[in-house]
Amino acid sequence: MIPTAIRVQNRNSSFQAYPECNDTERYAVNLRKQKRVEASLLKRIKSSRELTPVNLCLSDLDHFSKVLSSPGSCKSEVLQVLQAIKGFVSRPGIDYSSLILSDVVYKVIILVMDKDYEVIKEASIILCNLTYGNTDITTYMIERGVTEVLVKVIGLDQDITENAIWGIGNLAAESKEICEVIKNSGFLKDLLRYLSEFNEFPFKIVWVALWSCANLVCKLKGIRSLEAKQLTEVLNLMKYCIGEDKLVFEWIRLAYGLLKNCELGADLMVEHNLVSRVLGAVKEGECRVKDYALQAVGVMIYSSNKNAQILISFGVLDLIYETLPMLPSQYLKTVYWVISNIAGGTAAQAHQLIHHVLFSQLALSLDQPDPDLQKELSFVLFNLTIKACLEDLIHIIEQKILVKVSEVLASYANDGKHNLLRFVYHCLLAISQSDRMDLLQEVLSTGVLAEIEECRLSKDEKIQRIAGLIFLKFKSLYGE
Repeated sequence: MIPTAIRVQNRNSSFQAYPECNDTERYAVNLRKQKRVEASLLKRIKSSRELTPVNLCLSDLDHFSKVLSSPGSCKSEVLQVLQAIKGFVSRPGIDYSSLILSDVVYKVIILVMDKDYEVIKEASIILCNLTYGNTDITTYMIERGVTEVLVKVIGLDQDITENAIWGIGNLAAESKEICEVIKNSGFLKDLLRYLSEFNEFPFKIVWVALWSCANLVCKLKGIRSLEAKQLTEVLNLMKYCIGEDKLVFEWIRLAYGLLKNCELGADLMVEHNLVSRVLGAVKEGECRVKDYALQAVGVMIYSSNKNAQILISFGVLDLIYETLPMLPSQYLKTVYWVISNIAGGTAAQAHQLIHHVLFSQLALSLDQPDPDLQKELSFVLFNLTIKACLEDLIHIIEQKILVKVSEVLASYANDGKHNLLRFVYHCLLAISQSDRMDLLQEVLSTGVLAEIEECRLSKDEKIQRIAGLIFLKFKSLYGE
């Protein structure tokens, strides 16, 4: 038998006479080598079961880059490489530095614009996973136009669209600057065009669309009227298909972001008849949904007296009264903030609150130990004394709420105590203006004067000042 080395030598020398054969042989050898490298790499990635990072070396990435960019690469080769990259980027704790040093990610971004749906789908999955990465990789992709590319594939098919919207949602959660890029990319326009094609929305599309829009709107400031109308249209399209708490939460989070960051938000919500849907979330949603829904209600009330009156006509006071006993303490601050917005509106709104059973419930809640809740509750009372007419202030005094104030005044922290003292002062002004001196005796019988004397010795200058004014008012009234 001829030794192997001699056979190889004879074979090489025979090919030298025919250069074209030599090229063919060299190509075949390189092709077999390439296949072995790919198979080995795929085996290494697929067989790894550890939760530690799997790092692709630069030579692997260079090879991937050549396959992805070569016109001679067949579809199966491209898909094989994309699947290998997908396996790498989907693992926890990966090191993105090697991806940034190579141009593989850029090649994947380009492939999203391919004509083959299978290639686009694999590439979109990779980009979706990468958008969940750190700031370095997201910045790298933004600079290379990933946002515009993902927007362009919305509507190709459901899986690709879902990946694209999800990726944009991940980017939107990154920073305000990236949200500006997304806003200017035409994302909302293309998303609305895609959503308008459905008669019945798939669950995943509803969730990912609401989630992405909520991420976007919560970071943006000063939303223009065009984007505000587009976001309101998204809310309007999906208001009847959000039965599950997961969907309701994202819907109400989007509504709250729109109301908070856009001056036109409240008017648009009213115009599209979305108020009842927000109030429905207050009544029926889980606690975190109720919290966002109550914040949305508070912003709408604060936006204008007209919108506040619309919400009152929709029964917001009844709804808060029914919801308040069921809410955990961490959500009470939001409720009291909403009520203080109503109390600080117009005299008509203050009148409706004072004569509602909710007001009696608030009076019974004045013994809150939490300083933040004390502050919000006392602010409700102070706002009422500022906005309420004389007859309504007299009604408050007749309800003997000053008895409760005298009981809790000493336990309140400075901010809450200051608000309660201002409430007492305005009540005395109302007595003075009404000539109801019989009410003065009732006030004196509550023991509040002794608490006022203590407040005059406070180290807080604001409390000293208002307590002094109350004391002087008492003296002038009593002298009369």
